[in-house]
Amino acid sequence: MIRMKQVHRITVNCFMYPSEDEERVKKALSLITGKLPVKKEELNSYYGPELFLLSCEAGKQAQVKQVLENIELSMSEEDMQQFYDSIDERLDDEGVVHMRFDKQQAYDGKLVLGYSGDIIKVQIRVAAYPFSREKALEAAKSLFE
Repeated sequence: MIRMKQVHRITVNCFMYPSEDEERVKKALSLITGKLPVKKEELNSYYGPELFLLSCEAGKQAQVKQVLENIELSMSEEDMQQFYDSIDERLDDEGVVHMRFDKQQAYDGKLVLGYSGDIIKVQIRVAAYPFSREKALEAAKSLFE
């Protein structure tokens, strides 16, 4: 059961390189974001080719629920267990849970945890009142129960 009331906002983003097809990258993002609008921002690259940042934000409860459901349905049990086993390291001091997924695998319809390289980054800001890291960790652990 998704616990969307534990979440303030979810941000999803990834880089798009000049060699990539924009529709393919958006398809990979949509595995997580569904039909949320995608913002495209051009970034200046020190080393030459233009880079773009594609991002989506879920702030309304229906959007948050959809994103969390998409993540839960698209991750394998092994990756979900790996996520829970590492949740303490994934939670920062601001109450944001960080997840990274392999972008190519997402295009192929699977959410596989990624750690470097070409990834989709998901940031889940959990709700904890009054804020403490312990309460945020508790909220993060209950996201997909």
